[in-house]
Amino acid sequence: MTVEEFKACRDRGEFLEWAEVHGNYYATSRVWIEEQMRAGTDVLLEIDWQGAQQVHQRFSNAVEIFILPPSLPALEERLKKRGQDEPNVIVRRLLAAGSEMAHAPEADYVIINEVFDTALAELRTVVQATR
Repeated sequence: MTVEEFKACRDRGEFLEWAEVHGNYYATSRVWIEEQMRAGTDVLLEIDWQGAQQVHQRFSNAVEIFILPPSLPALEERLKKRGQDEPNVIVRRLLAAGSEMAHAPEADYVIINEVFDTALAELRTVVQATR
């Protein structure tokens, strides 16, 4: 999808939420989410805090779960090990992460992803408890 097509979809209200992050555009289909909700399916969205605010504006019963790295140095190490980003992109992501992490208290639940299996168990507990 081109940027122009993305913006046209956004302007037509086809997205539940959308964001431009680090020069990339991301969105969640409103129609798909509504279909899942009608089917009674649990839906987990991997979105930033701004997207979560947009979702919460449309669905006040949405549960916000903020997943944090154990620390900024741990996040830096993970980004480097992932090997997807150039060093300048990693720096930009780390700078943004500090301000993004400041929004964690706004969420209904906060999970610190230090040990993956533990964080996953906590996520499952939250999902089951909030059905």
